[in-house]
Amino acid sequence: VRAQIVRVENDIYRFFNDHNGNQKLDIECREIALTGTRIKQRVCEPVFWTEARAQTTQEFFQELTGSVDLENLSEEVEQETEEMNQVYAELIQEHASFSEALLILDDLKARLEELGG
Repeated sequence: VRAQIVRVENDIYRFFNDHNGNQKLDIECREIALTGTRIKQRVCEPVFWTEARAQTTQEFFQELTGSVDLENLSEEVEQETEEMNQVYAELIQEHASFSEALLILDDLKARLEELGG
């Protein structure tokens, strides 16, 4: 089921990236080891989130004071998030196959949850 989820996500993100008209809205996936673990996990996020987090972290290291406030990133990228949501809504209305892929993904994730994963 996990492999199916990855395939469907890849298809959805590829379609979205090809049709959104703004590279900062593109969703990119990568395998990263989260803090405190060596186990890599798949993380998919829009480019603008990645850039905002990197900027916040860079500013922290330059100042060497305070702490990285990743929770407030959402305030910094609110406009891009709204734009991304609008693009998703338009693609869902204009492309039945995109809407169907999102429903399939939701179903696969629910199935995985039922299996305890």
